[in-house]
Amino acid sequence: MKAIRPRFFFWALGWLVLFVLANLQLRPFPHIFIIFWTLLPILSIIFSKLSDRKLKAKLTIRPQVLQRGQEGHWICQLTNESPFMAFFLLFPDLKIVQGKKEKPMEVMLQPKETRTVDLAFMLPFTGTYTLETKEPIYEDFLGFIRMSFSQDRLSHMVHCYALPSLSRGEAGSGLTSLADDLGDPIQKKNLTTVTDDLFSIDPLTQGESMAHVHWKLTARLQEFMVKRYSDTDQEPLRIIVHTADVEGPSPHFMTAKKTDLHGDQLRLLMDRNFFLDQIYTFSKAMLDRRQVVRISDVQGQYKSFPSIAEEGKLRLWLARLPFRTRGLNWKIEPMGDKAQVIFIQRFDQESLGALIQAYELGIYFICLSYLSMNDSDMVEKVKKADFSCLWLDEEKGGGHEN
Repeated sequence: MKAIRPRFFFWALGWLVLFVLANLQLRPFPHIFIIFWTLLPILSIIFSKLSDRKLKAKLTIRPQVLQRGQEGHWICQLTNESPFMAFFLLFPDLKIVQGKKEKPMEVMLQPKETRTVDLAFMLPFTGTYTLETKEPIYEDFLGFIRMSFSQDRLSHMVHCYALPSLSRGEAGSGLTSLADDLGDPIQKKNLTTVTDDLFSIDPLTQGESMAHVHWKLTARLQEFMVKRYSDTDQEPLRIIVHTADVEGPSPHFMTAKKTDLHGDQLRLLMDRNFFLDQIYTFSKAMLDRRQVVRISDVQGQYKSFPSIAEEGKLRLWLARLPFRTRGLNWKIEPMGDKAQVIFIQRFDQESLGALIQAYELGIYFICLSYLSMNDSDMVEKVKKADFSCLWLDEEKGGGHEN
């Protein structure tokens, strides 16, 4: 039972009057009437609970993978298979603007009727969203109370994803330059090793490293030619991603007012959008340079992306990162003398302790974060630590690297 309707109180008042009349021992009063009045809501509820088995629901989301800010559609197909019972459905979690107020969406299903409810929605923040049928409630046959359906028939849910975007302007070019800058130390760390067996000489392709250019042949042909070797073993660039812990938002349905997000939650979600855009921009730049990218969350669940053809899967992986990250167990695997990059949206005591411990174990890594996304006290603690941290929004020429 979800709620009691006002008519139930009128029924209770009527029952009280009938009870008083029955106890006055009036000869003409039909006592069978109070029995009928008592059974009225009971029979109504039993009849409704037996009939609600005839109600079916099917939920679909189109499209299931969206660009951030793109319009999607929440489609719920409701079918009433009962030949004589109508259902008045109320969706308390789906608000519809009527005048200056928001009211729950209402649907009347006649016997043997199928109705499709199509609501447009928008995902304002990168991440994974769970959309449900929002469990409609319904009135019993005579409308005394509102009841809920059993979970095994109407608890349908679908996941949809809002993808990150490429960073534009100065932020995007900064990440592309960072990919170029990191190329040198990573190469020096023996990211790519080759044997001495020459396999072939081919023209240089766009984005390919010039470390193995055949200069004499290049001068003769007036075209960059690259030496290929029979055994090339490229170590992937490892990227670890840690987003700030924040409560996940709900999809914004176009029929309702704007979501009331404010304060720290809104700021963290907006920072998270920018942060994941930056990671996607950086990773794509590395894939464009034929660099294999192996990316993971802080729990060490790695996913490899060997080429730029995997760019779409990379975006989806970033969108599947959870909003809640507090209490996760950090796992940073050693890679010998090879660098790995750790993107951190917001430092806290938990992440700082895990990084200090990893550094003391001899694990080599470079942290990337933003001054604007961190508290000043935490920034000072990170700067005092021994591991390397690049602040991507620090002014050029006045930057600090641990």
